[in-house]
Amino acid sequence: MMTIRLIPRATAIALLAALTTSPGSAAPDAAGLYPASDDKNAPQVAAWSDICLPGQSFVASGVNLDSSLRGVVFGPRGQRTELIIHSAENDILSATVPDDVPAGLLLVQLRNRAGWCEPFALNRASAWWSFPDRARSGEEVRIFGRNLYIEGFRPRTKLTRDNGETLEVETKAVDAFEVRFRLPDNAPPGAYVLSATNGSGGDGGWSDPIKLSVIAPSTAKSKTIELKPGSMGDDTDALAKALKALEEAGGGTLRLSEGLFKLKAPLQIPADCRILGAGMGKTVLQATNGAVPLKNAYDDVLPGILEVAGPRVEVADLTLRGTAGTANGIRAVPGREGPKVEGLTVRSVDITEIWGATKRNAAIRVDAGRDIRVLNCRLNGHVAGRFYRCRQVLIRSCDLMGNGLLVGSGVHDGGGAALGMDGCRMTIVEGCDVHGEDKAKGKCIDRFISFNLHLGSEYHNVIRSNRVYDMGPAAARSSFNVGEQIIIERGSSVGTIVYQGRCRASSPTRLEMLDDPRLKADLANDYFLVIAGGRGVGQIAGIVSNTTDTIELARPLRVLPNDTTVALVARINYRNLILDNDQDAPGGKASVNLTLYYAAHENIVAGNYCHGGRGGLRLGGGEWPGRPEPVWPKQRQAYTAYPSYFNYCLHNRLDGTGGIRVSGATQEYVGRPPTTVSVLGAIVRGNQFSDLIGRGVEVATHAPAALARSEAKKVTAGVVVEDNAFDAVYGAVTIGQRVQHAVIRRNFIRMPTDASAEHVRGIAISPEASCVTIRDNRFEGIAGPLRVVAEPLFPDTVLLIDGETPYCPLKPTQQRGVEVVHWFDAQDKVSGKAAVVMQVRGELRETDKGRGTGKAINIQRRDIAVRGGDTLRFHWDYKSDASLTCAFSFHGTGATTRKAKPGELTRNIRFSTRNFGGPMLECPAMNGQWRAAEQILKVPAEAHAMRLTIMVPHATTFRFDDLRIERAE
Repeated sequence: MMTIRLIPRATAIALLAALTTSPGSAAPDAAGLYPASDDKNAPQVAAWSDICLPGQSFVASGVNLDSSLRGVVFGPRGQRTELIIHSAENDILSATVPDDVPAGLLLVQLRNRAGWCEPFALNRASAWWSFPDRARSGEEVRIFGRNLYIEGFRPRTKLTRDNGETLEVETKAVDAFEVRFRLPDNAPPGAYVLSATNGSGGDGGWSDPIKLSVIAPSTAKSKTIELKPGSMGDDTDALAKALKALEEAGGGTLRLSEGLFKLKAPLQIPADCRILGAGMGKTVLQATNGAVPLKNAYDDVLPGILEVAGPRVEVADLTLRGTAGTANGIRAVPGREGPKVEGLTVRSVDITEIWGATKRNAAIRVDAGRDIRVLNCRLNGHVAGRFYRCRQVLIRSCDLMGNGLLVGSGVHDGGGAALGMDGCRMTIVEGCDVHGEDKAKGKCIDRFISFNLHLGSEYHNVIRSNRVYDMGPAAARSSFNVGEQIIIERGSSVGTIVYQGRCRASSPTRLEMLDDPRLKADLANDYFLVIAGGRGVGQIAGIVSNTTDTIELARPLRVLPNDTTVALVARINYRNLILDNDQDAPGGKASVNLTLYYAAHENIVAGNYCHGGRGGLRLGGGEWPGRPEPVWPKQRQAYTAYPSYFNYCLHNRLDGTGGIRVSGATQEYVGRPPTTVSVLGAIVRGNQFSDLIGRGVEVATHAPAALARSEAKKVTAGVVVEDNAFDAVYGAVTIGQRVQHAVIRRNFIRMPTDASAEHVRGIAISPEASCVTIRDNRFEGIAGPLRVVAEPLFPDTVLLIDGETPYCPLKPTQQRGVEVVHWFDAQDKVSGKAAVVMQVRGELRETDKGRGTGKAINIQRRDIAVRGGDTLRFHWDYKSDASLTCAFSFHGTGATTRKAKPGELTRNIRFSTRNFGGPMLECPAMNGQWRAAEQILKVPAEAHAMRLTIMVPHATTFRFDDLRIERAE
């Protein structure tokens, strides 16, 4: 359960040495890695999105991340390249790795005026878990994680025994999220640790280890009993007697011939027993008396046709058929004193007509199970499968159906579901067909799979290569949630979050809870620490032990919390993989194809095809009314936080459905500002959108209107939307109010040909957004692809468009470089003093074959609105390989369409300009070094606007950072 790998300086130096060493050469001096500063004002990086190849962007959180930051990237062989930093404010950074950096494991270092941070790695292999985690020699083992494969490198896996012996095995890559290897036939049983690398980074590129046990081969029991159907209409006693005989023999096989076996009571299968039929539809076990209503003594759940009463049970090659009231097909629920449900295999079994008498009925139900295999089955119930608190479950190549006839089931108004998961981990659902049994008769399915946190955290699950079709409902339902095909949600508040409040670190792995915590007795292996606000936000770690007011973590934190830190101790949806599923909901029946509702961290949604339905993918985080625990102080009882951090939406295809919505939310409670960040570090990359219902990508924040802007900025931060293709989409990207640090770059946007001008918006930005970067996007079929949504504009708003993106592609400008399209004239509403007018960073490259020695480049297409008589201060840090000139010009009094009111800003007043001229600033060549330039500007009394023009010599590269034009005191 490792979120971020700590990289001490010694490890980083060794890693850099490995990066700079080619085969057969001596390791060079690694002095190129900058020493980290001990200054408390130096930057520290807490958490980051680390799937980031060259030309891609990432988001990081930390301490002292501000506009003074610079950064460098060390490539796979030690190449050092300057990092492209888009914005850094409020301790959140958005940046891009340059295109010319070679692919592979990358090291990044940041500095400000106080010094350098410790390096952190991008694209390092991260192995999360293996399936199985207890394997036999010769068995195939699958490793799931992140960055396990990078094109051009060879992935590798090694096993290390507890005696220190290391064994490397042949590794086969599936993709970046899965690799496979086969254990050697002679691998001795014992405890191992397993590590993986994508082949980049040398010895420093290996993942953190995960545990793997090699177990001895199983010994099959030799006793076999064969049975044929009886002639008396009831086979219960004969089957029970045969299973009892196998139990007394220590296990064995019961072979059932072709025919119909009738049951009037549940059939219990003891440990180490197998029931094998002659094939699905050939051997049939039929429940004959309604619901098989006998209840077990240890709980109130109705039993199944087959009851699993011990470990290592197999049921194969037969059909189980219920009647109108049958509750479950196969049920494996341990009693209070009963044996564990372990090693259950259900193979080629058809379970049908499971109508149920309670909302918890299912074709297969397993509680607290481990090592469960459901293979090539046909499952039909109100819910095809229910799994509670299970580990290491494989559901493969099954036909999953929901009959959906039970009204008031709690699964949302009568619709069935294929799978219900609660508190499960290390589960694989792959290659299944999911649909309703008979949509025409109302036997439909509302959901494919639902993960819930009622009984425990949901982490390390894989939903892969499934096909979903014929979604319901057939009749009208009252719930707006009907049709959420794959949903990861928060569950009830009680017990899901057991602490929300301030914390302080006494060591990198030990935290003290400061606000009357009264933690539960044992949180290990089920609860996580989430730093949700203040110092170190974005860090996540599993809990290995606790007292009533302290927790011990599974890994050290990079940035230690202090009294300002807000922590959650909570169950979360963590590191789940949703890959390559085909989801079809014709006619808009599904409300959302994929939903990561709340409390979702580091999940990956990639390669899915969603067509039909009303919604594509929803990723959310928020603070909602609720009371996690009654022991909390009154001021903390009014809300519960469910943030979502560092989730990835990669290379999905959405066709004829909704788009992708990333939304944070905060409710108004007890008059206090939000203390947590709702959404952080969401990556939306490489997706394809066509013929959408609604917008393509929408990033939003929901907050009360009365909430101050400075407080609301904490809600949704650090969203990257890049390398996506939007075809026939009316609104490609929308950045809503109170969103901070959004990067929109290298997207292709083609608008519908029949769209009217008022409905077409390629990219729309709310004026209340902050630090928004738009770069290198390409538009077709629209005259004005960028729309800034209405005023007023605020002091912290920064919107820039640079690279080679034209503002109007149908009338392309020859101007190249940085172009600020969101300019403003802002004022502090409290003090009345005006604040920053413009703040931007970028690069100008004038490489056109021009006439003469230089070319004027306006840094703005439009003028900056100013007030006559103001004193302005211009400042930037720059470097250039040739001298250049900055010219400031003011425009003012002429014929206006109307007169300005006293003190009114003149943005929208048209006037015939008069050029007052202005000061000149000479910027000498810096030979690759950065230099600060500053100028005091006096605005003429009649002026309304100012323009900055930079004279850049031919073939000159000019970089600048932290450009600020602000009113002087």
